[in-house]
Amino acid sequence: MSLNLDAGILSCFDYFFENDVSTFDKYDFIAKLHILNIAGKKGIGISLQKKNSDYWRLYFELPREYFLKLKRNVHPIFNEYIYDSVSIYNNEKVYNFLNENIVNIFNSICIYEYNFFVDSYLLDFKSSFLNKVAYLRVGEVIQIARDLYMIADSNESFDFFNGDKSFVLNLKYDSNNDENILDSLLDLRKSILINKI
Repeated sequence: MSLNLDAGILSCFDYFFENDVSTFDKYDFIAKLHILNIAGKKGIGISLQKKNSDYWRLYFELPREYFLKLKRNVHPIFNEYIYDSVSIYNNEKVYNFLNENIVNIFNSICIYEYNFFVDSYLLDFKSSFLNKVAYLRVGEVIQIARDLYMIADSNESFDFFNGDKSFVLNLKYDSNNDENILDSLLDLRKSILINKI
């Protein structure tokens, strides 16, 4: 049993192009399109988070050439893709990039397995992760996997990112409600991840 990103979530991102919007609230998610035009980065950034929840926020970037290709693929009258194959939903490279990073973060932090005694899936911290973060200070960056890093924004907010920060996953929780980062991962799991047998 393993977890994978629900590929259907990628269809949400095509909504930006087919409807010529930079923000939308759809399927219980809020998403934003960010145009990048800073030194060294040209293209788009896309952020996604669950509506009425602060447990997680996903951000990733796509190159300018791909952004232009998607915009040119939208029919000027019908506002839908001319070629379905030219879409974020049908882009295996984008899916693999997001899936690999999210699953690697999940697997670096916790164990997710089925427990026959309680007839349910259980989440628990990996001892290797607990050892890495035992003395982590706010603002400190540590490596948690190959090309994946973690920084503590505060005692309750953590950013996980790749080397060039073209992928960032923020996980938050409220320790006053006896929550920890597993609560954030559980919400992420219920929102955009599926079990793969």
